[in-house]
Amino acid sequence: MGEERVIGATIILYKPDMDVTRQLLQSVIDQIDVVSIIDNSPEPTPIQFPSANFHYHHYPKNIGIAAAQNVGLLDLKSAGCEYGLLLDQDSAIDDDFAFRLSSLLVASKIEERPLVAIGPRIICSFSEKSVKPRVQREIAVYDELVCVTQIISSA
Repeated sequence: MGEERVIGATIILYKPDMDVTRQLLQSVIDQIDVVSIIDNSPEPTPIQFPSANFHYHHYPKNIGIAAAQNVGLLDLKSAGCEYGLLLDQDSAIDDDFAFRLSSLLVASKIEERPLVAIGPRIICSFSEKSVKPRVQREIAVYDELVCVTQIISSA
C-alpha cells in the first residue's frame, strides 16, 4: 500500500479564457485534494468548483504572480498539503500529472537526492519537441529526472 499524499494546486488567473481554464479545472479536480485560485482579474471570474477544499481569492488590483502564488501556497500549507502545484490559467496537465511528479519527489527522498522542487519539461506546441531554455542549465541526470538550476513557475 502506497503512502497517502495530500496534493494541492494553486492556480493564478488574470482575465482567463474560460474554455481553457475549465479544461484545466477538470483535470485538477480529478487528481488534486485542495485547490486555491488566486484571481488577479479586475472583475471576479465566475467559477464553480465541486469541493469543500476549494479556496478563491480575488485581487482586483493585481498583486502579481509571485505574491499570488504565496497566497495560494499558504492555503495549501494550512490545509495540510504535502505537495503543491503552481499552475497558470492556461496550463495543460495530463490525467496522472500530479501523481507522477509527486512520485518522483518521493523517490528522490528515498534515494536521498537533493531536490526541492520538480517541474515538467517545456514542450514546443508546434514541433512537440522538448525545449531546453538557456537559463535551465542541466547539472545532473537521474533516470527520468534532469536536475537544473531553476524551473518554470507553472506546473
